[in-house]
Amino acid sequence: MPHSIGYLPIAQEDICQWRFFGKHLKIGIMSRTARPPAYSDIQAEIGARIRQVREIYEIDQAELARALEIDASTLNKIEKGTRSPSIFNIISLANRLRVSADFLLRGQLVARMDEELALHLAAKHPNLAPPIRRGKDRGIDFS
Repeated sequence: MPHSIGYLPIAQEDICQWRFFGKHLKIGIMSRTARPPAYSDIQAEIGARIRQVREIYEIDQAELARALEIDASTLNKIEKGTRSPSIFNIISLANRLRVSADFLLRGQLVARMDEELALHLAAKHPNLAPPIRRGKDRGIDFS
């Protein structure tokens, strides 16, 4: 048996096992349930927001993929919504693109963090810019 470092999944019947430094750990039965369609919709929305921000800042996919240290095809799949980004991808994207993770994940702009993005979005897509409501928890207020 070859020596392995770290985690290696071993599919044996329907039981998911992991080999951790030579020891077998039984995790449980693997799920055969398909993901709900809503998850795919959310995944596609996240990808679309990533693409919008990338295009606003005029960065091509290959350049952003290099900066994130991922393959360009992976970024392409994330933007198309056929692959979900990892939490590490989201953090890297938020830092590299200077946007909040809230915007990437939920589409909600955060006042100070996403001010530049909000101005670019409003200029490029005026129909997307909702009226700014003043007051606590009423939306974006950049004043």
